[in-house]
Amino acid sequence: MSIREGSHIDGAPNRMRTALLGYISLTKPRVIELLLVTTIPAMLLAHRGTVDPLLILNTLVGGLLAAAGANTLNCVADADIDKVMKRTAGRPLALATVPRSHALVFG
Repeated sequence: MSIREGSHIDGAPNRMRTALLGYISLTKPRVIELLLVTTIPAMLLAHRGTVDPLLILNTLVGGLLAAAGANTLNCVADADIDKVMKRTAGRPLALATVPRSHALVFG
């Protein structure tokens, strides 16, 4: 019997992938992308075209982490109504793909 045939191991990679995608979904990456895309031009305009690349990198990483945490906490706050709304019923917390307590810590 190979490892793939074992019933207790068979679904583990799929569950891990689903959980990972759930955590990523909680951060709302498309919203973060819009935030970060507007950050660089604003920095360049404010500094008249010359900005230290390290400052840009630090700002982007900080913005990414702050927005991801805020978006995740927003998902935790809205988890109860996400279950009843058709548009949001497929979100990770509504489907219990990610436990609410884990999402709270993640945020």
